[in-house]
Amino acid sequence: ADINPWITVRDADSHAALFAPLRFDSPVRCWAFSLDGLRFAAGSDDGTACVWSLETGEPLIPRLRHVGYVNALQFSSDGTRLLTTSDDRTAKIWDLTALPEAAKPLRLDSLVVGEPVSYFPHAMSPDGHRLIVVSREFRAGKRLFVLRAVNLRTLAEEGVPLPSPDEDFPGQIQFDNSGRQWAAALGWFQGNGRSGSISLWRREGEEVRLFTLPHPKAVTLFQFSADGEQIFSLGDDRVFRAWHTTNGTLATEVKMPNDFRSARAISPDGKRVVVTWKNADLRLFDVENPQANTVLLTTWGAGSIARFSPEGQRFVWSWGAGHISDARRSEERRVG
Repeated sequence: ADINPWITVRDADSHAALFAPLRFDSPVRCWAFSLDGLRFAAGSDDGTACVWSLETGEPLIPRLRHVGYVNALQFSSDGTRLLTTSDDRTAKIWDLTALPEAAKPLRLDSLVVGEPVSYFPHAMSPDGHRLIVVSREFRAGKRLFVLRAVNLRTLAEEGVPLPSPDEDFPGQIQFDNSGRQWAAALGWFQGNGRSGSISLWRREGEEVRLFTLPHPKAVTLFQFSADGEQIFSLGDDRVFRAWHTTNGTLATEVKMPNDFRSARAISPDGKRVVVTWKNADLRLFDVENPQANTVLLTTWGAGSIARFSPEGQRFVWSWGAGHISDARRSEERRVG
């Protein structure tokens, strides 16, 4: 995908293309799988999104249209709704069971205070009932970014605790698998010159609690554990941290080697991290045994994208071609 106007879907074991490429008129910008693995959605610079069957490769719906390019999309956990956001400053919730008649547009600027920033991260809860958006506001001559929660059943902003406005926009927003917790990494854009933090929201009954997980430098990546009991984080201070989500306290710290450069993906169990080294190697780093790190690729700029599978046994990474690796044995195959 990426700069090409098509996507190739391959079998994870045989690596053979499952069907003809899925095509757009302009480069592909974002994509997502439904939770059951039977559908695939993608959005493009041509302002459209589409959903295909992964059994036949055929489109399941007409093209979903925005005025600007589609920069993010996400399925609800039951696969009946699709969130798309665009640089036309709208987010749209599409009812996939009733298309094409029942598209449900949701304009961010009518729901939140300030100016929605559609090209920054958004996140939808797994049940499709809550949307986290970023709002840009100007106060005392400063441009500030505020995270806000929208209830998608009432189409109204929720009264949840909000972190203090920040001059830096969030670099990552994520829900845990239950949808009862969500988090955002702050201090990302400013980079090495400032401190950072993770804001963690946790719903307990009708109450939503907000915890701040402080970091001495910018947070570049975080990941909820599969059970939602912990958050794992890495930042510009080169320290891997695990946090308890029940109370926002620090569980453990591991100092990364001096040659560590940046993190690309953290496994759901927090035991492995795909990282880049100062010499531009892409490596699989073992948190519990820091000396055991496996070189995956040696080339400048390696590993622009990496992602673990939900169970953490495999991860996908790309640099010029797609690769699928076994996280346990570090065996790798090129897939395109």
